[in-house]
Amino acid sequence: MNIDTIKDKSLSVAKDVGAATVSVGAGAVTYGIANELAGVKISNKIAENIAQNAQLHNELFKNSAINAFKNENIFCTTVDRAFGTFWNMPNDGDFSNNEVKAYGAYMSKGKGIASKINNKIDDYIGKIISKLNIIKKEGSLSEQTEKGFNAMTKKDFVFCDLEKMSMASFHEMGHAKNFRSKGLGKFLQGLQHPLFKKIAIATALLGILLPPTKKEDEQTSSVLGKASQFLKNNCVAISAFATVPGLLEEGLASIKGAKIAKKVLSPDKLKMVNKMNGKAFLTYLISASLLPLGVYAANKTREALS
Repeated sequence: MNIDTIKDKSLSVAKDVGAATVSVGAGAVTYGIANELAGVKISNKIAENIAQNAQLHNELFKNSAINAFKNENIFCTTVDRAFGTFWNMPNDGDFSNNEVKAYGAYMSKGKGIASKINNKIDDYIGKIISKLNIIKKEGSLSEQTEKGFNAMTKKDFVFCDLEKMSMASFHEMGHAKNFRSKGLGKFLQGLQHPLFKKIAIATALLGILLPPTKKEDEQTSSVLGKASQFLKNNCVAISAFATVPGLLEEGLASIKGAKIAKKVLSPDKLKMVNKMNGKAFLTYLISASLLPLGVYAANKTREALS
């Protein structure tokens, strides 16, 4: 290999590295702008409106929500049991046992090899974030739920302040139903494993970083070349795998929650719950679209620079 060949190779590598860096930057900027405009300014406003509306009409739904929890044999409590009120004892009457199970579900990091790998990754990322101080944890779902501005479900245990957010509890019961099911709901929840999301994001990023295969070489390229081209052609769809299962499961939870609500609410009240869940689904849709949008921008930039 002569000097000119080495220079050409070095320039080619430098060009690819530069193009990949710029592309990832373009994707990050696109994601950041979209998140600021749609995620923060629109979604947050919708979420605030939902919380305010739920709190305003809470007394209209509280007793019905309690009855629904009892009918469905779903345990509901608050995030912070030091200040929490426990509204429901399931039919087995074993209150203390369900309390322990609920907080076990809340604190659990999951079991199995996938969870262990994910926890190791999270610990490593957490240390980096802590040192760099680049992310603030205020406003987490747990914190919002504790303050009565949101609700959440862990496994089939619902965490919701029924003194403030009983209107949102029907959707959460839908999540609990999904967990207990053996069908689509359970499958979609399984696809939301944090490690699967990380793999999808990493694979999509790899598709962006890899240099495109020249069209004239596609037919005779190696297996590695074909794999590289497949990743580039499908990186947006791969990134969607990290967000779409969650979006679909949220929709299914609302559908199941509406069926539960229909048993205990009047048509007018049911309409109010469905309207609220429709607004909430819009925020999930916005959130689910941000990552694929960023990946799309990065990939298009990569193509333009190649």
